Amino acid sequence: MKRTALVQHLVIAWMLVIGLFGWLPLVRSVFDGESYAWGTSYFGLQLSGAGLAGDVWYLTLKTGFACFVLFALLRRWRPVGAMFATAWSALLLADSLYVFIANPEGLWFHGDTLGIQLNLSLIAPIIVSAMLLPCAWLWWQAVAEGAGRPAPLQPRNVRRLGMLAALLPLQFVLLHFGVPHGVTDQAGVILTMVQWFALGWALGLKGGGEVAVPPAGLISEKARAALDRR
Repeated sequence: MKRTALVQHLVIAWMLVIGLFGWLPLVRSVFDGESYAWGTSYFGLQLSGAGLAGDVWYLTLKTGFACFVLFALLRRWRPVGAMFATAWSALLLADSLYVFIANPEGLWFHGDTLGIQLNLSLIAPIIVSAMLLPCAWLWWQAVAEGAGRPAPLQPRNVRRLGMLAALLPLQFVLLHFGVPHGVTDQAGVILTMVQWFALGWALGLKGGGEVAVPPAGLISEKARAALDRR
């Protein structure tokens, strides 16, 4: 069980990392407006936008899907969360291999606000392959344990989510009124990144521990309710 919990934490961290590339440009598109432009591609299909123009639907879909997977993993709905984490990682691996074969120098990450430029053409397939393995292993373990059902959000989770949402006005001020690529812009980006990574803290079970839940027929409703309050 301890090994499963460690692998699950690794998969959650991985989902937070790839989900950040939906949340951060989405927030910047909404708050910065047309001064912020982004772009990406999937299997040669170019996706881009500036402000709310362009393919902002893609950022919304990616962020929403990441939130769903994180909810499933963090709220004890592991078979569903691990399945989608595995599928997403497999898709990313296929896309990174496609880019590497089509154009070995064509996969770059540009973070202009923080001055980051990375060539991911070679390293991306390696990283994604390494993360696909724990995702698949966790899925295999979860299927063996049974489907179960997600633990509902508790007042503690709602309060924490409210705390993260309360940062949005400050993010708007920093990103919308700040100097492009200046200190305020950088502060807004860092705050948005911290906000996203704190989503694991906001959605997690009490104490962050791993709880084994027997199938519905082997546990009383009273005992299941007590577990769900965690």
